[in-house]
Amino acid sequence: MYTITNLRASTLALQSIRRSLAPSGASGAALSIAALTPEIISACRKGYLTVENASPLGVMTAETEGQTEFAMPFEIGEGNDVLVTLDGAGLVPDTDYAIEDGVFTYADDDLEIGDEINLDGTFTPGTINAPGSIPGDRLTEAVQALIAGISWGDPEADGDDLKARIQIVDIDGTPINLAAVLRFTCSGDATLSIDDSVAASVLSGDNTNDIIIKASTTGKIDLLVSDETSEIVTVAAGITQASSLVDCSETQDFDFTV
Repeated sequence: MYTITNLRASTLALQSIRRSLAPSGASGAALSIAALTPEIISACRKGYLTVENASPLGVMTAETEGQTEFAMPFEIGEGNDVLVTLDGAGLVPDTDYAIEDGVFTYADDDLEIGDEINLDGTFTPGTINAPGSIPGDRLTEAVQALIAGISWGDPEADGDDLKARIQIVDIDGTPINLAAVLRFTCSGDATLSIDDSVAASVLSGDNTNDIIIKASTTGKIDLLVSDETSEIVTVAAGITQASSLVDCSETQDFDFTV
């Protein structure tokens, strides 16, 4: 979570900044935002506003007067940039500092003992800030509650069908009680349905290749796949308008050839 301070009326007049902060932007106000935009980063580096991060990705503390070189606390991926702040003011790369071979070099020699240079997040230039490799416990509880995923169980025979247990999990992979509404589609001529053993429910598309299912209150779905062509059927899941942020990037193969 970032706190934006020292907002000027002239800064808020910029449409790019208003889009990033509206509707709560007000001159002199202190605002909290969840992510940095390229416009905010640029404005910070130009001194139009101040960015403070309660949990920066890295902090480098001056141990001697006038210290200029610091060991980077983490690696920056190729093609990425990093937002660097000193006392909330954004530092400009190649002007205020340089990073090479894991060494951060500050351009001035005016640091005092205890001064902190914050590495507030890495991002790809031209995109919304996306800090890399942030542990789940660094996110607020409210954000963690919005992010879930699905865990596929191994397919098992159920008569002529194959069945797999799907469990909704949290950001750390722990099962959670979330009745997510998900869409499932499959390859080939297979059809999809559910086993009613876990009290999930079909909202639409039962016994078709495109089905919408509401998980049980314990976050479970027993998915049934039917296929008469003896092939490998791939099933993909996805979120719907009724879903929270559920990571459905994994697919599952159901092998009818064995």
